[in-house]
Amino acid sequence: MEAAFYFVGYFKTMTEPLPPKRPERKRPLPLRRFEDFAEEEEQEIAKEEVDTDKLPSYLRRRAPTGEGNRLVLVSLGLTFGLFVIGVAAAYLFAPPPIPVIPVGTSVDRGLSVLASPPGYKAALLKADGAKNLLTSSDTDRDGFVWFKTIPSKGLPPGNYLLELSAPGYAAKRIPVTLVAGRPLKLSYTTQTALQKAES
Repeated sequence: MEAAFYFVGYFKTMTEPLPPKRPERKRPLPLRRFEDFAEEEEQEIAKEEVDTDKLPSYLRRRAPTGEGNRLVLVSLGLTFGLFVIGVAAAYLFAPPPIPVIPVGTSVDRGLSVLASPPGYKAALLKADGAKNLLTSSDTDRDGFVWFKTIPSKGLPPGNYLLELSAPGYAAKRIPVTLVAGRPLKLSYTTQTALQKAES
C-alpha cells in the first residue's frame, strides 16, 4: 500500500508542468540609451580625419619610407666591416705561439733548446766564445732545436756558450754546462726569446 502511495506521488510530480521561466531583466532604458549613444560617438570619431599637425610629434603617424631599411643595411654593413677589421688585426698582430717540445719527442740526452723567432740558428761555442764547435737550425720552424750527440769525445762535458741568432734580431749568448749522462733542457723564457735588432 505504501509503495502504491509513493508511486502515485512520484507520477504526479513528474507530470506537473514546470514553472514558467523568469523573464530576463532588461537594462534600464536610460543606461541602454547612453551606451548606444557612446558607441555611435566612437564610430563618428573613428570616421573623422584627425589633423595630425595639431598632435604632438610622438603621436603623429608617419608614412612608411625606405629610410629605416637603409639605416638597417648601413648598420649591418658597418658591423660586418668592423668584424673583418678586428679579425685581420688579431691575425696580423697576434704574438707568435710559445715553442714547446714536439709531441712524441723524449729528450733523454744532449742539449735541447726552445727559443724564438721560428727559424732561428743555435751555435755551441767554446766558453770564451772564440770558436764555433757545433751549429743547428730550427728547420721545422717550431722553435725546437736538439743537439743529440753531446757531450761526446769531440765535445766533452764542461762549460760552453750557446749563441742564438736570427736575421733582423739581436743575437744572444747563454752560458750552458754539459754533464755526462744528463740531458740539458733550455725552456722558453725571456732569455731564449730574441728581440728585434735596433735599426
